[in-house]
Amino acid sequence: TEKFKSVGVKKDSVGISIIEIPTKINKEELKSFDFNHNISFNPASAMKILTTMAAFQIIGKDFQFKTHFLTDGVINNKTLNGNIYLVGSGDPKLVIEDIDEIVLGIRDLGINTIRGNWIVDDSLFSEPEVDPSNFDGKPYKPYNVGPNAAMINFKSTEIFIDNKRLKNRLSISLRPELSGIRVKNRVRLIRGGCYRNKISTDLRNDELLLFGKFGRSCKKYSFFLSLMDHYSFGFSVFKNSWEKSGGKFLGTAMKGKPPASHRNLFVWKSPRNLHNLIEDINKMSNNPMARNLFLYLSAYSNRPGTLKKSNEMINSWLNSKSFDFSDVIIHNGSGLSRNVRITPQTLTLLLVDALNDESAIHWLRTFPLAGVEGTVSNRFNNKKASGNAWLKTGSLKGVQAYSGYVRTAKDNWFAISILVNDTLAEKSKNAMDEVVEWLYKNN
Repeated sequence: TEKFKSVGVKKDSVGISIIEIPTKINKEELKSFDFNHNISFNPASAMKILTTMAAFQIIGKDFQFKTHFLTDGVINNKTLNGNIYLVGSGDPKLVIEDIDEIVLGIRDLGINTIRGNWIVDDSLFSEPEVDPSNFDGKPYKPYNVGPNAAMINFKSTEIFIDNKRLKNRLSISLRPELSGIRVKNRVRLIRGGCYRNKISTDLRNDELLLFGKFGRSCKKYSFFLSLMDHYSFGFSVFKNSWEKSGGKFLGTAMKGKPPASHRNLFVWKSPRNLHNLIEDINKMSNNPMARNLFLYLSAYSNRPGTLKKSNEMINSWLNSKSFDFSDVIIHNGSGLSRNVRITPQTLTLLLVDALNDESAIHWLRTFPLAGVEGTVSNRFNNKKASGNAWLKTGSLKGVQAYSGYVRTAKDNWFAISILVNDTLAEKSKNAMDEVVEWLYKNN
């Protein structure tokens, strides 16, 4: 704890639980190193471990989402005269590359023009659309995107700024491109490099305004932005892809359900299984994906999915295990909350328990490898633990967390959780790395 004290973090603000993983799991034989291990902390995104582990064990790693596109119209002279319905399957990762493939699949049916509306049925989840400004007042930040059964591309687009030095102006593009959205550039060039960039955005009707400062010697720069509501954003992505393929879409976006007389138009089976999706969630700490998967846990067996039912489902799953999980408060399944709580010991015991599963090695590989991947790619520089620890991170203002596995220099295995709740938590990152490094070198 001296490492934490040296950066001003109080000892009561730190919880650590380390448990050795023997060849045969037996609760009474578990060797542990603990500090404040039974005190409840906010784990931030380390809470995603509960969501992903529950999905891994309840739904299964090989599960693949299917998204259905329906119509109430008929095809005549290469025109679909009728609406197209997107029935949301809860897929956490229906992205632009998928949409491009879906467009080609529907075009192959002999359709050039859609003369009807884009109607989204997102009723698989029964939760109101989240106000993205609720958590920290930053509605355009992609980490604030709420769940939706028909979510497309995480409801986010990437803004690319290319300094081509053409008449002293910047080239700005979007990926994915959004149909009907015009970009207005009010960014000023100033001396310096990319470190001088300070760009703000504002969406006014159909105009995306970019303003601020851009370093003149910065060649390329990009950032992600969340725009519009779910069904409008999805329509803009689909319509743009449709028009780029040479088609026409003569309709608008709305929400609704297909009529009983609908017919199937196209079925998209995700090329990613649940194991692939959980890897993305845990390695990149993707909030919208985690929140979608959390709701899908209850929709999978008892639709529609709700926060209440998913919380009850995870609590029931936890109670089926041999440990006391009465301290756990899950909330939305992503950790993006000030209300979540768990003890370091509970997290670590869960990690140990996960290795009882027949797919334990696949589960382990969903965590980012220290110094190599995801949210820990830039940690453990010049440390021996680099490449020997698989750690899920958590980070909020006043919160830092690690939870995962360490293979030590003596080829022993440990599960570890470090939770820090302190106004100076951000300064504790090096101290957390040192705990992992100590574990690697001395055990």
